[in-house]
Amino acid sequence: MTLKARGLGWSVAAQKIIDDIRLSVDSGEFVGLLGPNGSGKSTLLRCIYRGLKPDAGTISLDGTDLLAMPPRDAARRMAVVLQETAIQFDFTVQEMVLMGRTPHKSAFDPDTSDDWEIVADALAQVNMLDFRERSFGTLSGGEKQRVLIARALAQQSQFLVLDEPTNHLDIRYQLEILGIVRELRVTTLAALHDLNLATLYCDRLYVLSEGRVVASGAPDEVVTADLIYEVYGVRADVATHQRTGRTHITYFPTSVRANA
Repeated sequence: MTLKARGLGWSVAAQKIIDDIRLSVDSGEFVGLLGPNGSGKSTLLRCIYRGLKPDAGTISLDGTDLLAMPPRDAARRMAVVLQETAIQFDFTVQEMVLMGRTPHKSAFDPDTSDDWEIVADALAQVNMLDFRERSFGTLSGGEKQRVLIARALAQQSQFLVLDEPTNHLDIRYQLEILGIVRELRVTTLAALHDLNLATLYCDRLYVLSEGRVVASGAPDEVVTADLIYEVYGVRADVATHQRTGRTHITYFPTSVRANA
């Protein structure tokens, strides 16, 4: 599954929130979307998963116009995991994951043995099968995110959209969630806040500033000290970590001079 967005734009009250966005995600890639608060990351993702209708531009999945697809067809191709979801009812973990089967069923179709097998397999992939009878509301934040990823897997979609999936999680769960996504090798586009996590797990990156793409490419090409200062207004050292072999950023307090 591949995604291409060309000339994508969305405005509110005549103010452009995203403008002339061009990006692509190739089959099997984990692509990260970076940028400070207000840069347009979530708006861009909402346009891609059809939560918003773009003012301009095109989005295609494997060459098919995503914006023209019937909702059920789009849901069969693309699954979305947002930040921790507030649930009003007391669903079990397996009931939450079973909701991912909805795009594959008519309104009154019963749940089949195949559906439950898919649910069990999805939970096993995120190491949550032993929690299947637990109430979703009793889980920790990291456990909830794993269940939401399992629900997306149960959709059997080939494209995964993540909107800051590690927000508010402690570092163990941040690493665990992104590690699970990476190992799935599902084509993925994710908005992320933490640059070190993005360089550690992503194949390619797009950086947004004021609603436009200002840099794109491999993490070691994109994440530089100059770009971090230009986009985030923060001084940093950028180097290759000797143990991970990936780009690593060390930030400096604002009191540290640029030439110190």
